[in-house]
Amino acid sequence: MEEKRFAVTVSDGKQAPRVTSLNITADSLFLSEVAEAVPLVTNKVRTVKLRRNRVTGLGIIIIIIIMDSNRLFLSSDQISYVGWYGLREASEARLPTWLRRFVALKGAELFVFQSPPQSSRDWVRCDARYSLYECVLRILHVSAPPSTAADVSLQPQQYLDERQFCILISTADAGNLYLGGETREQLEELQRHWFRATCHAVLNLKKRSFGCTFEGSIVVLTLDVAEGVTLQDNRSSKELWKFRFSQLKGSADDGNSMLKLHFHNEEAGANETKELFCQHLPSLLHTLHAFLTAKLALLDPEYEAIE
Repeated sequence: MEEKRFAVTVSDGKQAPRVTSLNITADSLFLSEVAEAVPLVTNKVRTVKLRRNRVTGLGIIIIIIIMDSNRLFLSSDQISYVGWYGLREASEARLPTWLRRFVALKGAELFVFQSPPQSSRDWVRCDARYSLYECVLRILHVSAPPSTAADVSLQPQQYLDERQFCILISTADAGNLYLGGETREQLEELQRHWFRATCHAVLNLKKRSFGCTFEGSIVVLTLDVAEGVTLQDNRSSKELWKFRFSQLKGSADDGNSMLKLHFHNEEAGANETKELFCQHLPSLLHTLHAFLTAKLALLDPEYEAIE
């Protein structure tokens, strides 16, 4: 069986770096096949360098998974990020608890596992999976303690408990995921990969349509990366109006089904509002956010440099 050798430079911050190696077979794709080798280089090791990338001990496993298993997946379905997080779970029957979960970005989806996938079948049997273009990620920030009583009302209470380094992932169908990491750098790394994966997902998707009602008629609202926002009559497919994403100046919704889109009409030189009703409003709003993010990325010269 063919073997791959991974050179690893290990340092505990006190002694001079030493070089060791991992021998991984070509068929070793997931954690179970490298679990025995990992302790050899992760025991009491604070910092690891793997191919000039500084990563934690778990990072060795992560990089091996990505390097070795991505060859099985299409370019549009690659694993771009994996890591351990705490998932805050709350219910009316018990106090909130933190559950250890393995999080992965693969292709256009977010995956959540109780333990890392040990075979390709585990990606199908994950705890939960979400389309990235139907999710919005936000890093929660620590606010300075209010200096006066009046400042309390101005200070957003974002953290749900004493744990710091948390993110909130809003999903279209399953509410919110409240995740906690170990450091802010970990959250920022996830955010960078999330941004890039979402943009790639939208560019591969190209367009998405939603059934809506507009002025009492059944219509189809289409978000298209190249064309913008288009509304067509459902029966005749006649185009009722069309705007570029750059003409969208704002939006408002009632949290239920009503959505108002504020566009700038360049011919009239004024803004106009289009009011629609959609039974899948959360999905529409999240997808619109993802398309706007991708359009902004295409205008950013630094986008291709994002790692």
